[in-house]
Amino acid sequence: MRRKFLLLLLTLVAGLLIGEFGLRVSGLARPVMRAYVGEFENRPLGQDFVADPVTGWRPRADHEFRWNLDGREIPYRIDARGRRIGSAEPARGPRTLMVAGDSFSFGVGVLYEESFARRIADRLGGFELQNISAPGYGLDQIWLSIREALREERPDLLLVGLYPNDFDRSLTAYRELERLNKPLFLLEGGALRRQTPGDRPGALALWLERSSRLVAGYRSADRRLGWTFGLGHWWNLNRSFLEAIQEEGRRRGVPVVFVYLPSKRWERFPALERELQESGAHFVNLIELNPERPEGAFFEDDPHMTASAHALIGEQVADWILERGPDVLPE
Repeated sequence: MRRKFLLLLLTLVAGLLIGEFGLRVSGLARPVMRAYVGEFENRPLGQDFVADPVTGWRPRADHEFRWNLDGREIPYRIDARGRRIGSAEPARGPRTLMVAGDSFSFGVGVLYEESFARRIADRLGGFELQNISAPGYGLDQIWLSIREALREERPDLLLVGLYPNDFDRSLTAYRELERLNKPLFLLEGGALRRQTPGDRPGALALWLERSSRLVAGYRSADRRLGWTFGLGHWWNLNRSFLEAIQEEGRRRGVPVVFVYLPSKRWERFPALERELQESGAHFVNLIELNPERPEGAFFEDDPHMTASAHALIGEQVADWILERGPDVLPE
């Protein structure tokens, strides 16, 4: 019996080694770095973003900076609360539209007046815009930014932009581009718990995570199962953030509209579509509205959307909201 067990064990180990070797030779399943809480120090690149105890980082308050994108220099003006505003005095109105998300919702690559957030507020009419989005945010940070904002404010409508990468960023505690740490969460008994340095895996497990092609292949499969079928750890964690955002809106009495912002691949997100439909959420799916990627929607050498894409999104999302009237915007 013992001999059979040893033979089975050796066969299993040999199979794993062969699989690892095969993936390395083929160049498939390269490990993707995921950081844990407390591994790195905050070393922000430049002065445009600062560390934030709630979300990890935010734009520097009362600050203006410029980024060059596709040969066009865009100014970004930030108010005292770390939110993007225009060059003119912010428009006031009897109602408020709050927009949350990452760099796409923030409006990287376009003027403030060209951003879909500003265009939606203008098209709805009589809406003051509060844009709490920030470049680099993951879905967890989007939820945290909403939770913090709704503690002090009660907008008439909350619009949440969802970009595919947001769902990957919620699985790491450090953002190399910003060189800043962010919160990281675990699912325990169906509830979200913020991770601590004590949750970091041991040295062997950490080495396998960052070196093994088999582990990387498993993670890739977990993501694909989540993306397509709504199964696995990747999806379950991110679904919890979607549920938390909806619950935050219900608790504060704020209608929530989710907007799916596709990447350049213009790929459907079946699990997201199914989840938001089954939960009864207000959901604008830009791929349903535009089965083919619009011409000139993205910059040639950058993943962000152009001013023409922002104009299209602004028009379609605002029309979607207006068509549904009181179902989305109670009188």
